[in-house]
Amino acid sequence: MDPLISGMPGIPSAAEIPEEFRDAFLPDAVDCCRIIADTHARRLNVAHFLGHATPLPELAASIGAVCRRVAPLGCVVSLEFIPGTGIPDLATAQRLCEISNEPNLGVLLDTWHWARCGGTLEQIQQLPRGAIVALQLNDRVTPPPGEVYKPMTGRLLPGDGELPLAAILNAALENNPRIDVELEVFNSELRSLAPTIAAARIASSVRTWLQRHSLASILEK
Repeated sequence: MDPLISGMPGIPSAAEIPEEFRDAFLPDAVDCCRIIADTHARRLNVAHFLGHATPLPELAASIGAVCRRVAPLGCVVSLEFIPGTGIPDLATAQRLCEISNEPNLGVLLDTWHWARCGGTLEQIQQLPRGAIVALQLNDRVTPPPGEVYKPMTGRLLPGDGELPLAAILNAALENNPRIDVELEVFNSELRSLAPTIAAARIASSVRTWLQRHSLASILEK
C-alpha cells in the first residue's frame, strides 16, 4: 500500500499542495489500517512527499506510531526517502529507522531518488543486514543542468537509462534476499497508453532486461 503521507510532521497544508497531488495526501493512518485489514496488504509505504525539513526525533515518533498501529495486522512499514523533503536521502531514512527502533520498519530504496541524491553502491552495501525491505526499480538519464524537476514523471523502464540497476538489485538482495522488488515507472508515454498495453510493454521490457543481465533466476529465489 503506497503511500501514507497524511499526519506526518512537516507535511504542508492542503493549500500548499499542488492540485494534481492532493488525493495522495487524503488517506490517514486510520484509513490505511482499514484498507490493510480488508486487503491483507503485507506492507505500508510511508513517504514525506513535499514535506519540509523536520527534526528527526519528531519524524521518528510519528513513524514509530504508524509501525505500532499496523503491527497487529502483520504489516511491515517501508520508509521512502525523497530529495528535498524531511527524509532526503538513504542515510536519513536509515537513521530514522534506527531512532524509531520498530521491528516492522525498514527502508524502501527507489533507484530514481537514490540517483537524484547522489547515492552510491557503497552506501547500499554498508547498510545493516536486513535494513532494506523494498526496492522500486526505474531507470534514469541525468538531466541537463538547470532543468526544472517535475515529480512523478520522466522515469524510464529498466535498461533505457544509465543507472547501474543490476548492481543495485544485487546489492539490495545481498542486504535482504526477501525484499519486495517493484517497478515504479512514471512517464508521459506510458500514461498515454491503455492500461493493458502499458502493462504489457513494462513486462516485456523487464523480461528483456532481466535476461540481458542474467537476473531472472535471482528473482525467482
